[in-house]
Amino acid sequence: MKTSNIIIIGFLSLVIFYSFVSNPHITSSINILMTAVFLIYGVSRKEPNIIHISVILLTLNILEYIIYGTQIIDWSNGSFESNVVRGVLLYGVQLIIALTSFGLFIFRVSISRAISDSKKIRPLEQDSFITWSFLYLCIIYILALVESLSYNLLNSTLFSFIYSNYEPLVYIGWSLISASLITTAICHEKDLKKQVSDT
Repeated sequence: MKTSNIIIIGFLSLVIFYSFVSNPHITSSINILMTAVFLIYGVSRKEPNIIHISVILLTLNILEYIIYGTQIIDWSNGSFESNVVRGVLLYGVQLIIALTSFGLFIFRVSISRAISDSKKIRPLEQDSFITWSFLYLCIIYILALVESLSYNLLNSTLFSFIYSNYEPLVYIGWSLISASLITTAICHEKDLKKQVSDT
C-alpha cells in the first residue's frame, strides 16, 4: 500500500474517531499517549528522526494540555475583564504554540542534526505533512481569533463558521498529525523489512 493511501486511511479513521469522542480533554490525552507510544517505538528502533519528531510533538502537546486541560488559567467567561481579552488569550496562545510547532518542523532536520551526530538523520516524507498540518492549524486559530474579535468588538455574527465548527476543524489538523506519525512508523517498518530482505 502506498504511503499516501496509508495517510488517507489513518487520517479519515482519526477524524471519525475524534468526532465521536468530541471531548478536548480525552482527545488531548489520546494525542499525548499516541505520541508517547511513537517515542517508545523510536527509542526501541534507535531511529533518531522518529525520536526527535515525537519529542517535539510530545513537548508541545503536554504544554498545550497544561495550559488548557488543567485549568491553570480559568477560561470561563467571568474570569477575564472582557471577552476580548479572553478571546485573544484563548486563541492567541494556541496560535503561538502552532506557529512555534510550524517553525520547529520547518527546521526539524537542522535541529535534529544539531542535537545528534547520527548519520540516520534525514528529511522524512511525513515531515512535510506535519508542517502543513501545523500551518492549517495556524490558519484555523487566526480565523477563530478574527471571529472572536469581530463578535466581541463589533457585535458581528457575520463570521461564525469557525466558532461553530472549531473543534472538528482542530481535530482535522491533529488527525493529520497523528496519521503522519502512524505512517512514519509503518514506513520505517517497511524500510527495515526491505533492508533485511536485501541482505
